[in-house]
Amino acid sequence: QPLEFHNRYIDVHIPLSARETIGWADRSNLHEIKSPYQWDSDCGFYAEHPEQYFHVSPGMFAVVFPEDAHAPTIASGCLKKLIAKIKIDIL
Repeated sequence: QPLEFHNRYIDVHIPLSARETIGWADRSNLHEIKSPYQWDSDCGFYAEHPEQYFHVSPGMFAVVFPEDAHAPTIASGCLKKLIAKIKIDIL
């Protein structure tokens, strides 16, 4: 799963049906771009692998800031989830 990043929005990942594993890395440690940042989708991808992994179960949530690169939806089987996006300039 590639590490994605966002510049204009904070992501809130909320698994609804099953536990999700999310890969994480500090963007300041990443240098190899796989897909350049696209303004319209607020998304780009790094070629490197996550530094850490964490689990988020239903009833929990994970907040991903622009300084974080993340590899979401690492799960077995079917995963239903909600992703809320918070625009940074309104904070």
